Formats: sequence, C-alpha cells, structure tokens
Amino acid sequence: MDLALAHLVNQLGRGLIDPFTELICDVPLLVGLWLALIVLAVRFDRQGGRLVAGTVILAVVIHFVISEALLKHLVLTELPMRVRPYLAHPDLIELVGHRFTDSSFPSSHAASTAAIVTVFGHAYRRFAAACAGFAFLMAFSRVHNGMHYPTDVLAGSLLGLGYGALAIRGARELVRRRAAVAA
Repeated sequence: MDLALAHLVNQLGRGLIDPFTELICDVPLLVGLWLALIVLAVRFDRQGGRLVAGTVILAVVIHFVISEALLKHLVLTELPMRVRPYLAHPDLIELVGHRFTDSSFPSSHAASTAAIVTVFGHAYRRFAAACAGFAFLMAFSRVHNGMHYPTDVLAGSLLGLGYGALAIRGARELVRRRAAVAA
C-alpha cells in the first residue's frame, strides 16, 4: 500500500509540478524562508516576536537532537535502513531533485517543517491554515520527488508536531519562571 501510494503521488503531475516540488524541498530556500519569517515576527510583533523566534529555534534544536542525532544516527543505525523509494524501486519511482541517500524514515524535511509551522501557527492563529497547507505541500513534495514513502512523511510530520508542541510548552515554562524570578 505504501509503495502503491508513493508511486501514484510520484507520477501525479509528472513533469508539470516537478520544478515546484523541487523548489519547496530546497534546503537553502527553506532555511531562508524560516529566517525571513523569524525576522518578520521580531520586526512586526514587538511584544511576542522574540518569543516566537526563540521557540522556533528551540523546536529546530529539539528536531535535530531527536530526529537526526538520536533516531537516524543512533537508534536506526542498529536497524536495517529504509532505502529511499527512488533507490529501492527505480523501475517505479522517478527521482526529482537532490539525491539524498540516507534513511528514508522518518522524513526530516516533514519533521522540521511541521515543528516550525506548529510554532508559527500557534503564535499567529490567523496564519494557521497557511502553515498547515505548507506542511502538507512539503509532505506531498517529498513523496512526489521519490524521497519518501507516505508513512515516512506521516511519521516525520507527527514527530515535528510533537517537537513544536514541546518547544511551545518549554518556552511558556521559561517565560513563567522568568516572571516568577522577576516578581
């Protein structure tokens, strides 16, 4: 089922949407987008922008510690690596974009995106739907590009949602403790 859905999404709009899905997954572009959003939050939300920026940074740190350091490079190295769809099934899945060759599970792009948009969507509720939409586009693009199976992006998205929620809770607790010390 996972492979059949990956194949369907990979072939959907083949050639037509490839440049768009490749652009969405471009790491330097994503880093620039996240930094621009942080700058906008700090610039236009004088009261809460710095807190949002700090919470986003905390969410990204949590993501890298758990998903990258612990899961992908410690725990999952002891298990058989899940080979990316374009490598495991070159007859069915066509590659779009950069050739990542590390483990397909879980999707780091989906996890980091979900973590960041969770923080922004929570802080700026009027943009929550746009945040969720971008997270969906990222997950779709990773499957379309042949990098992940649907369960990889689902797991990554759920992890990212948790990282974002954990960062929000941690930032809220830090603010509460600073207020208690100042009082």
